[in-house]
Amino acid sequence: MPALADTPITAQLLGVLQEALDGPAHEWSYFSDPQPEAGLLGSVTTLTPAQASVPVGPSGTSIAAHLHHLPFSLAASAAWIRGDHRAVNWSESWRVHTVTAAEWA
Repeated sequence: MPALADTPITAQLLGVLQEALDGPAHEWSYFSDPQPEAGLLGSVTTLTPAQASVPVGPSGTSIAAHLHHLPFSLAASAAWIRGDHRAVNWSESWRVHTVTAAEWA
């Protein structure tokens, strides 16, 4: 697969994705609060494994389940973009329901 083009649009898209995961890299932000613990990863760092494992909402999935689903779905999307259109077992992406302290660290 060719390297990403070094364009302003590519840089902006990568910046938005990084902010979504890590929080803003600058004193300004695209959409999240410009503070420590912002972004997806920062918003869950204070949770204990027990809190992350609590089923919530109508589907009963946990925060831990969603955090397992995220890299699975990103990998599946990246594979699709690269031309790998094989079927994906999406139920496997939701197999994690609870986490231990070691798994949550």
